[in-house]
Amino acid sequence: MPQCFHLDADGRRCPEEAEDGQAFCLWHEAASGLRPPLVEAGVARRLFRLAALILLALFLVPLLVQGYRVLRALVN
Repeated sequence: MPQCFHLDADGRRCPEEAEDGQAFCLWHEAASGLRPPLVEAGVARRLFRLAALILLALFLVPLLVQGYRVLRALVN
C-alpha cells in the first residue's frame, strides 16, 4: 500500500498507509476534501492587478517627478 501524502507543519509525512486508490489515509482523507474557492478567479485576478497598479503608482510617480525636476534643472 502507498504511504499517505499528508505533510505536517514540520514537513514530515504521515506514517499511515493510504487506502487502495486513495492518496491519503483514513484520518486525513476527510481533511483533504476540496472546498470551493473563496473568491472567483476573475475577481481575484482583478484585485491583484489593482493592487499592483496602486503599488506601481506609489513607487513610480515620485521617481518620475524627481526625474522631471532634475531634467528641468539641467535644461535651465
